Amino acid sequence: HTHTHQTSDSIAMASHLRHGAATDLGKKAENQDAFLIETLDEDLTLFGVFDGHGTHGKAVAEFCVRHLRQVLTDTVEFSKSRFRKALQVAFATLHKMLLASDVNTVNSGTTATVALLDGKVLTLAWTGDSRAVLARSVEGGLQSQFQTTDHDCDNEAEAARIVKQGGRVEPAVRNGKPSGPNRVWKDASGPGMCVSRSLGDEIAHTVGVSAEPETAQLSLSSEDRVLVLCSDGVWNGASEQEVFAEIKSHMYEKAVVAAEAIVKVALLGLGKQGQADNVTALVVFLGDASSVPSRERVGGWSFSSFLKK
Repeated sequence: HTHTHQTSDSIAMASHLRHGAATDLGKKAENQDAFLIETLDEDLTLFGVFDGHGTHGKAVAEFCVRHLRQVLTDTVEFSKSRFRKALQVAFATLHKMLLASDVNTVNSGTTATVALLDGKVLTLAWTGDSRAVLARSVEGGLQSQFQTTDHDCDNEAEAARIVKQGGRVEPAVRNGKPSGPNRVWKDASGPGMCVSRSLGDEIAHTVGVSAEPETAQLSLSSEDRVLVLCSDGVWNGASEQEVFAEIKSHMYEKAVVAAEAIVKVALLGLGKQGQADNVTALVVFLGDASSVPSRERVGGWSFSSFLKK
């Protein structure tokens, strides 16, 4: 079993935020997914999931992970805490930097789903289909409170923009028959990608694929329990209910344990469907540790042992 398994786990003292991520290449030759967790300030944390595609997708995703923090914090908007605008500027800058870099982006690119958590304010920006979901506790379970919309060719507004800019939207043809999801085409040879917004992808961007992120800003309530950012390998392999079930059963452990459990269940689901994909889950437990019932706190993890790490 040769897959790589990266995990990241950290704790921000100010808000007792617990977060972690896991990624697995699945039945693919290489892992083109990448994730980012960076503490920018005492109460400000940056999260990102990037799902690369094309021959150089891995290099594109890794470029974004390497440069996002600097690009974002260098914006004038960031210094004024105008986070939605700052993220929009950062996406545009990253896209330009990629095209000017030595990474080959002619037919390679990446999705980008980025979250900036500033105390109780959550700002999201995304291009592509690496879906983020915010869930709150409802009667002992978890319920989706907000989720990002997937930018793919089955989204009518997205498809319309591509057609308007001279692209075609249709499935790939295998053995003379249309096969699989709708894709973006400039001509018969390509690019044939499923997402309608991305960073990189020079050719696709000439026919309406966009690097402009959709954004959202939400005020978190005390009921909001978890934010999860996942590459589409997770959502294709597992239902939202299955993802929530894993989160719920690992709610009182480190977030990385929940992330690993989500990855595992998604890989099983993909395998049953005969699909292969990289799978990445980034989990952010919200609310401070005092909101966790003490009985369960003792049973799962104790906060003091956590602090000694």
